[in-house]
Amino acid sequence: MAHKKSTALILGLALTGLAACAALAASQADIKKFPPVSGEIYGQASPSVRSITVNGKPVSFDSGQNFKAAVNLRPGEKYLVLKINYEGLRIIKKYLILRKTAIKKFKVFVPKEKIEKDVQASKRARAAELKTQRGEQARQRALQALAKQERARVLQAERENNWLKKVPSPKFYAKEFRGSNEVLALNQAVVGDNYGLPFKTPIDSVTRLNELLKVTNFYELGRKKHPNAPLSPQARALVEETAAYRGRPFEQLSPYQQKKVLLLNRLLLEAFYPSVPQRDTWWVATPKTKEEAKWLKAVPSPKYYASEFTGGTAEVAALNELIARDNYGLPFRAPLDSVDRLNELLQTPNFYELTQKKNKVFVPSPLLAALIKETADYRNLPFWKLDPVRQKKIRLLNRLLLSTLYPEAPQRAAWGITAAEMPLPKVKEYLYVWEFSEGKLLIAKETKGKYSAEVYLPVSQEWLDLRGISEAELRQLIEKPVKTFKPKKK
Repeated sequence: MAHKKSTALILGLALTGLAACAALAASQADIKKFPPVSGEIYGQASPSVRSITVNGKPVSFDSGQNFKAAVNLRPGEKYLVLKINYEGLRIIKKYLILRKTAIKKFKVFVPKEKIEKDVQASKRARAAELKTQRGEQARQRALQALAKQERARVLQAERENNWLKKVPSPKFYAKEFRGSNEVLALNQAVVGDNYGLPFKTPIDSVTRLNELLKVTNFYELGRKKHPNAPLSPQARALVEETAAYRGRPFEQLSPYQQKKVLLLNRLLLEAFYPSVPQRDTWWVATPKTKEEAKWLKAVPSPKYYASEFTGGTAEVAALNELIARDNYGLPFRAPLDSVDRLNELLQTPNFYELTQKKNKVFVPSPLLAALIKETADYRNLPFWKLDPVRQKKIRLLNRLLLSTLYPEAPQRAAWGITAAEMPLPKVKEYLYVWEFSEGKLLIAKETKGKYSAEVYLPVSQEWLDLRGISEAELRQLIEKPVKTFKPKKK
């Protein structure tokens, strides 16, 4: 806007913005239309203005915020550009200076009110921009939080699905009992505790027991009747984990929560009533290696089965009485005439140590000797803390101990453990392996042209020095491999 006393004809076009303008290349037409011209710009800035430039040159102002600057526009240069820096805002005003041949000087006056109005407009625009940015940032944070929650939900769902697949069903099955009389006796014991539960199925049916497993508040009811019954660590963990939803109806729970309640109640029944069929383990971990998985599959279960006793329950009771006379101090829960009592003993990791305290003397078989040595590092741990491989080795050890100490115990002809089913030691320098007798491997190596070998026992994981075979024979064996090899007798 030109001053009213100015003799110049000024058409002022004020453009306000936040971005710097690019210089415009002057064409020949612009040079002819916009010849060189000089003039001045003056005005008063608001107190918060920090600096002013005119066409890129700084302009000073006095204590009253008044400023004045001479301006020379080159040929083709159309605009006078005023830049105002205000509290982090950069305000750009562009004035189009039109020329007339009769007028050589121009004046542009910028009043304080105009600057303040532009400043306020820029502040509002900046505030709106910041609000938009903050809204977008908040939206992005909300989206990230939702994505994080979704990832957590998916991971939790995967964990729950894996747990559902790995954990065996806690339901009772008829095959776990020795007939309906045993089911009847257990249900009568439950009825005798008067939990006040409205059962719908017959008292001699396992379905009634499975009804009980679905009672979400059975822990609270059972603790009132059996306040001193010891609970396993797994049961205690489930009590804490299910506390948030145990009061809800069973049908309203998710499949994961339902199975947790079923498992908790099954463990509670095992703790409250010794006649409840005891599961070997509720362990849900998987073997760590393929070799361990193969071993678990190859070795039959060491559990005792009623079918192994030709004399029926009387034979089972006789064996349990012999064990009881030795007074190992074990808190059995199953009755004397039950194979469950023997299977309880199989889950005692320190049973070998208990036999030694009783001065039991025996000559161990090679397999028993190997298991005594192999399980030494973890026989002091609770059975439930062991992984599936170690649990099975403990049960197998104890089964072999019982067969050795008590001839009355059923004897297995074989346990299906061969060298081919046992994991080999991972030693890279051993390149030649032969099974030269059952349970023994000949493992040879070559080091800088020299041959040596050792014997490896996979069951006990022992190394034995090789004797009775020369290096020449080893070389011949390696060069012409055969399936079996017997060293010469000297």
